Amino acid sequence: GTLPPFAIYEQISRPTFPRFTPDAPVRVEHLTFLGSTGDNPSSARPGQTIELETWWRVDSLPERPLSIMMHLVGPGGVPVVVGDGLGVPTEQWQVGDVIVQRHTLALPADAPPGEYTLATGAYWLDTMERWSIEREGESIGAHLMLPTILVTAEQQS
Repeated sequence: GTLPPFAIYEQISRPTFPRFTPDAPVRVEHLTFLGSTGDNPSSARPGQTIELETWWRVDSLPERPLSIMMHLVGPGGVPVVVGDGLGVPTEQWQVGDVIVQRHTLALPADAPPGEYTLATGAYWLDTMERWSIEREGESIGAHLMLPTILVTAEQQS
């Protein structure tokens, strides 16, 4: 209930870096994807919560409200869990800032076993239009696939 709904910290020590980083620069319109970190298991069980962060560098200031997407895509290619959000208002952004967005994904208790993929990207909130993603100057679509997670049959108690 307090405003602003975020905190800004000045870090004196060496900065932390994302655990997973792309092998080539990934540009997402106004942002560059720097990587992800957090609770990114290689396997999970139905009912388990997965928490991770995506790291983004601001390359230019967006002119409209946006959201950073995080979808857990199931074996059938359909998103099973959506953890979209934006924890830092764009009005506070400066070119060169690094935005770290936390995503929480609660697997449904009835999630079928199989291989699930994390997909991230960004989109305009007013039109829901996804931003184009480029790797080394080539378009790779509107979402970036992160490491897969194997969901096993046993439910978490």
